[in-house]
Amino acid sequence: MRWGIIGWGTRTGIGTINWSFWRTGRFASWLLPDHPERIPLADDPGPGIVQTDLRDERALAQWLSGIDGLFFTERPFFDDAISIFLRAKRRGLRIVCEPVAEWLPPSNTAWLHLPDVMWAPTRHTLPVLRQAAQVAPGRNRFAWENHIVGGRWGIELARWPFKLRKVCRRFLFCNGGGGCLGRKGLAVVLDAARRVPECSVLIRSQVPIPPRSVPANVELRIGNDPDQAGLYSEGDVLLAPSLFEGFGYSLYEAQACGMPVIATNFPPMDEAGVAWPLACEGGLSHNLCGRPFEYARPEPAALAGIMRALNGRPIEAESRAAFERSRAW
Repeated sequence: MRWGIIGWGTRTGIGTINWSFWRTGRFASWLLPDHPERIPLADDPGPGIVQTDLRDERALAQWLSGIDGLFFTERPFFDDAISIFLRAKRRGLRIVCEPVAEWLPPSNTAWLHLPDVMWAPTRHTLPVLRQAAQVAPGRNRFAWENHIVGGRWGIELARWPFKLRKVCRRFLFCNGGGGCLGRKGLAVVLDAARRVPECSVLIRSQVPIPPRSVPANVELRIGNDPDQAGLYSEGDVLLAPSLFEGFGYSLYEAQACGMPVIATNFPPMDEAGVAWPLACEGGLSHNLCGRPFEYARPEPAALAGIMRALNGRPIEAESRAAFERSRAW
């Protein structure tokens, strides 16, 4: 089958994930909509990538005629998604979605009835999808009800250069865009850093962070680095006190680079097999799009305690183990 991707290609979370799918070589084409905020692309478009604002009917029809299946990740982010998916179905195309638990909408949401297959990116997502399929009533049953697959996806190992970390001298926190509800855990990191002024922390963020909120032992690095592979070049241990994760790629990427990880001991973060699980208050509930989901509240004091214990300590064994673990998933 000839498969096509549809979705952003920006230098943000979903955009970089789409690029990872594209680089597998398993897709014939990619319909790349113009982003309304004009965020830069994460890579240079090449053969097979069709950039459009989706209002070009001729380009859209031509793209759909050249594929047998359509793939998108997380949820539809662009206008007219429903009409595009319906056109694809009328042409007999199969539709595959890679959703995440926290953005799975109620069963009566229109787009949720269009995929034929759901690919779960984590083990945590599998039962969420199965439960959603079971509660859909009568004629609202999903085509993908008996086509829920996956349980993990993976990362591009070749893109993440290994560097042996010998002594823990600096902690790294990658904030990215901060995430919905501050899910990356910036507040937890800042609180923990204040408790351990002897620990050096580097925060890399794509969005501004008010300097007055940052303790003296923390360096801010604000910017949208085009060299994604260099994210983990500085620092010895990754701080990942996430409230929740859809994919959790950074936990795996850091370990592939030889960087041990401190991560929240709560699904799906606990699937990554990190060196130091972080205690948390778990099972808190929130509602992002009409369906409640559980998330964690990592404990800053617990994070500070792990940082204090690791500061200045040899971590070569943990660095090698992280690298080996990344190859074993």
